[in-house]
Amino acid sequence: ASIKEAAKEFNISESTISELYPWNTDDENLIDQFYKTIFFDVARKVNVKFITDFDHYGSGYSSYIPTFFYNEKCKIKQLYPSYNQNYLGLEVYFCRLAPYFIMLEHEYRWQQRQNHTERFNGFPNQHKIDEIQQESTQHIAQHLETLLSEFGLKRLNKESLNTSLDGKYQIKTVLTDRAYSYFDALFHWED
Repeated sequence: ASIKEAAKEFNISESTISELYPWNTDDENLIDQFYKTIFFDVARKVNVKFITDFDHYGSGYSSYIPTFFYNEKCKIKQLYPSYNQNYLGLEVYFCRLAPYFIMLEHEYRWQQRQNHTERFNGFPNQHKIDEIQQESTQHIAQHLETLLSEFGLKRLNKESLNTSLDGKYQIKTVLTDRAYSYFDALFHWED
């Protein structure tokens, strides 16, 4: 189904909208496990590291999995003394409802601590989708998109996601303050 058909049929709930496995199971744990396997596989093949958060930011419901891919070429100057890891890398948001993802370039920083796994807690910015300027990030994006398509995942672009939804749909999300779009239907967070 096209994104348009999927969004129109979407009942704006936490239910999946795809007939493909594992989304057709409506089992979030199975879907998350599928993505985990993909993340480790593509990270190894593209020679990148990743940080992700499967825990809905600790509360609420997130219809996507935020993931930050980076490598040493993405390291940038330390601007904040409280953080010792500063990268301009690739944010990829993987939809839990269907085999879709979006990409954007963004800076992420954290304090590296021994025996501590960092979580990526970025939020998708609809206006920055597809904006990937740095050569190192473009390189990661090109390779990731190719590999992700081999797993049946499809990259959605800003233009298709900006299309407004019919006013009869209501989406429980804190990520927008305007009329709902396909972006909101597929990439929403309710706290």
